Amino acid sequence: MENSIQTPFDWDNLPADRYDIAAKHAAGAFPNDMLRLLLGTADFEIMEHLDIELPALEVRRMDSLTKIRLEGKPMLIHREYQLHDSYPISIARRIAGYRGQCYQETEVPIRSYVIYFQPPAGRRDPGGFFQNVDVPGQRFISEYEVIRLYELEGAPLLAARPPGLMPFLPLMQPPAGVDSVTWLRQCVATTRQLPLDRASIDNLLLSTGIFGHLAYDMETLFTIISEEDMRHASIFQHLMQQPLEEARKEARKEARKEALQEGKEQGRVEGVRENAIHALMEVLDARFQDCDVQILKPTFDAITDLQLLNQLLRTAAQASNIDEVTRTLVHHRNNGA
Repeated sequence: MENSIQTPFDWDNLPADRYDIAAKHAAGAFPNDMLRLLLGTADFEIMEHLDIELPALEVRRMDSLTKIRLEGKPMLIHREYQLHDSYPISIARRIAGYRGQCYQETEVPIRSYVIYFQPPAGRRDPGGFFQNVDVPGQRFISEYEVIRLYELEGAPLLAARPPGLMPFLPLMQPPAGVDSVTWLRQCVATTRQLPLDRASIDNLLLSTGIFGHLAYDMETLFTIISEEDMRHASIFQHLMQQPLEEARKEARKEARKEALQEGKEQGRVEGVRENAIHALMEVLDARFQDCDVQILKPTFDAITDLQLLNQLLRTAAQASNIDEVTRTLVHHRNNGA
């Protein structure tokens, strides 16, 4: 626990995908809560959480994909969390692609939801992709439901106290006559009173702080949610590790690149050295046919100094006998080179 407290809390050092991480943690820890809100019913059964990799120009994963049983039939519930409007590829196009590929992989009917956290994101979202006019006789309709958290009434949910939705409540509309800061205090106070263990409460408080940062300044957040509570959260440790892991990955990538380059350079140097030795032996064989020049080959093979090999090659080309070559080699060794 002491290590958690000593970890510096700096919003700027948290990874850019902290909102996705916080949302997915809430959905994973309390999966029924968001599904009840989206489906408008509690009469369903979660079958499994899916992680389908979608091949495209770049590999993408859906934010959340859950297989449930609704009215006795399997169904996929797909959620995308959005801070801003999707650009340059619209969310309508993305959802159309996701739904098609999901159906191709599973053949299970799918419901999609796009959840916007803050205004003005999602205000112009058409709720689907519709190809029914441009190409007559080739209708293609991909519909999804748009959820703008900032337009939802928060009071009914606060009264129900669903843990998985508590981090999102500060982004929703407060009750009439309640200002935003008081609303945040009420949401945090209710979260602290949930019948959960301390670890779960801390994670919910950190997630509340992460989402709250979209609508509240840091001073207000730290006044209502203590830094210590947020540092204790296991999600915080995960968030703080991500930049370190990214840095380590980048360092490993650079090290591999340098090693590859070094390997190529070593290979090039070794090739030059072997060519120099081969040329030296060719010259010695041609000029001193009455001598067993092969006896010198092991000695030449042990030489790594290219300058010495080039010097021996020049000597071999000009020498009147092989002894001059061996003297050059002995002289070089005696001088400590």
